[in-house]
Amino acid sequence: MNGLEIFSLDLTSSQLEHQVTIVVESTKRIFVDEWSPSPSVYAHNEIGVLSEGWHTLDVTVALSAVGSGTVTTVLDGKPATTPIRPSLMPAAQSDVNLGAPYARGIHDGWSVAFDDYVVESP
Repeated sequence: MNGLEIFSLDLTSSQLEHQVTIVVESTKRIFVDEWSPSPSVYAHNEIGVLSEGWHTLDVTVALSAVGSGTVTTVLDGKPATTPIRPSLMPAAQSDVNLGAPYARGIHDGWSVAFDDYVVESP
């Protein structure tokens, strides 16, 4: 799977390391990925297929100490909700990265640009 990360949320504390990313693959499919080393979690959930041109993507991550949290995406007006496993408390540190912070595989001719973005935390 060749993937270009365009968004990542990294949650870290003394007992927690968890990452939620939005990944575009070379097939133009877009996914919510979730990764944690302990307990071991990897999930790869498709949320849509991109056409040529600009797209609107809204990402909301809700953490929960009891039950599952969620990642809600709205891609060009189409919503999708993905559960986050395991239950997560807000971490000591949360980093949000936008752009193309990490690429897996070869992406000749690929680019990502942001026209406008808003990051909010309640």
